[in-house]
This record gives sequence, C-alpha cells and structure tokens, in this order.
Amino acid sequence: MLILPSVYLPNVLYFAELLGGERVLIEHHEHYIKQTFRNRCEIFGANGRLALTVPVRRPHGNHTPIGLVEVDYAVPWRNVHWRSIKSAYGTSAYFEFVADVLEPLFGQRHGRLIDLNMAMLGAVLGFMGLRPDVGATLAFEVRYDAPHRDQRGMAHKAQGRSGVELLRGAPYYQVFASRHGFMPNLSIIDLLFNEGLGAAAHVQHIVELLRSRSGSPS
Repeated sequence: MLILPSVYLPNVLYFAELLGGERVLIEHHEHYIKQTFRNRCEIFGANGRLALTVPVRRPHGNHTPIGLVEVDYAVPWRNVHWRSIKSAYGTSAYFEFVADVLEPLFGQRHGRLIDLNMAMLGAVLGFMGLRPDVGATLAFEVRYDAPHRDQRGMAHKAQGRSGVELLRGAPYYQVFASRHGFMPNLSIIDLLFNEGLGAAAHVQHIVELLRSRSGSPS
C-alpha cells in the first residue's frame, strides 16, 4: 500500500509512483503545509522553470487539515494559470489535443483544494488511458509501517532528488530545451504537451528505471 500526498498537477516522479502497481491512498487528513506542491506545480516557460500556485484559505490556520483547505477565488488565478500554460506550450506538438482536456478544468470552480487536485489528477489519468487503484485515507496516521510505503514527503520539493537525477537520463523533447537544457520532473502536463499519448509509455519507462535501481519504485 502506497500513501501519497494530494498535489496540484503532479510531477513525473509522482506519476511513476502512482503507476508502480501498488494500491494507492491519497492523504486527505494531514495538516496543510505552505510552500509545497500541494497547491503548486512547475512548468517549462520561455524563461525556464515557472511555478504556478493556487491561492488558498486555511479556515483553522496552521492546523487546517488539507481536506478543509479552501481555494481562494478572490484573485483570477485560473486565468493566470491557463495563460501561462498556453504561453509555455502553445507551440508544442500536442497542444490542441491536450488543451481540449485541460482547458475546461480551469473553467470549473472547486471549493476545496483536495477536490481541485483530484479533478485534475482524474482528468490527466483519463487522458493517458490509465486506471490505477487509487483511494483516499480515512484518518491521519503519523507514520505507516511496512508493508505500507509512506511517500507523503513528495509534496516537498527536496524529496526525491536522487529520482530527479535518474530522470535526467530519460529525457524527452521540450519546447525550450534548446535555450535552457532538459528540465526533469516538471508537472505531468509538460510531458503531455510534448509527448501526447506517448506520455504513458514514458512514465512506465521511469517506473522500470526506478525498479531496476532499487527493486521497487521509491
């Protein structure tokens, strides 16, 4: 059993974990922590790595469970995110194909961050034709013992640095790579816009690389 955090438009390593073959539970009860991938993702823009952040409200301050964190629509972040995505990937090979799936999501309004994240995740998995065994945690656990694998730390950028180095050895085409070089482990949408339906095979390749390195995805 694999425990993953709720993340906004997750990165490639997150998807490699998700598709590693284990039953997955996504954490719905931990306290929300700022400045993590729970409410942000990274894409590849003309000037390099670009972070997109969803503004949120925490009704109970620092002790707000992620399941109660609210999306803040006081600022037009949905328009900003979509304009940034279009600017970054408008010339990519599969832009129109992927945009048909993603753009409508930015017209939807989700009260809770957890619902926004799950909607985005479900749409991406549907586009890729994947149906991993995914559920939600029922309560918060400080730690999980074997055979569970606790990967909730993937919400933090510092987690998985060794995995990122592995991804450098499995590059794919990126629109602005000629300016900045290949950037590994961006949001899955970077892979989708550049590889289309080939994204699923690329992620599966990453799963196999992780297995060959450690015996199981990590």
